[in-house]
This record gives sequence, C-alpha cells and structure tokens, in this order.
Amino acid sequence: MKGILLIVIVAAVNCALSEDEKRKHDWQIWKYHYKHLPNGGYKYEYYTYDYKHGKETGGFETIGDKQVFVVEGYCTYVANGNTYITVRYRADDKGFHPTISNNYNGGFGSSAPSMTDISDHARLSLVGG
Repeated sequence: MKGILLIVIVAAVNCALSEDEKRKHDWQIWKYHYKHLPNGGYKYEYYTYDYKHGKETGGFETIGDKQVFVVEGYCTYVANGNTYITVRYRADDKGFHPTISNNYNGGFGSSAPSMTDISDHARLSLVGG
C-alpha cells in the first residue's frame, strides 16, 4: 500500500511541474572533456541531456608561408523529435565553412527507437561515462 501511495505522490508532483521546470534539466551538460594542447591548440567534446553533441579542435597550421589558427569540428542535435542535424565546420583565415546534413531517425528507418526511449544510464554507457 505504501508503494502505491508513493507512486501516486511522485506522479502528482511530476504533473504539477511546469513545462519550463521539466525542461530545465534538458540543456545541461552531462559529459564534457577539454584538453589544452602543447602547441597552443585545444580540443573539447560535450554531450547534453537533450541529445546535443559537439566536438572541436583548434590549433595553428602552416598554410602556404604563414601560420594560421584553424578550428574544425561538428555539432549534432535532434530536431522535430527524430531528425538528426549535423553541422560540420572549418574556420581558417578564409572564413567559416559549414556543411549541414540531416538524417531522419538516425538513418535506421522508422523501426529504430527514438532517443527518448533510451535512459540516461544507457546513454552514459554508450559514450563511456
């Protein structure tokens, strides 16, 4: 009986939360790595609770006869619940060069589970957390 009462109380509290309160946790970063490289460059990677992922490296490269700071990376997010958008980019002395691609439901077809079907613990284990 106490177990049922606890379930009812938890359900009532969850229903009482506003949508903003429910989403407050979504954007938070749950995994982040940063490394400063000895040549003055860097690299980092992050994952958020709302399925965003990004990775970037930056450092000096010799282009022609000059040293140029070059940044390369990508970020991925889920749009409309099942379309994965990936922005790959390179920024150098010639400007910012993005390439945008999308992949409906991760390319697995309509039978694939959505990202919302995967628990936080399962997601952490997939990325080595």
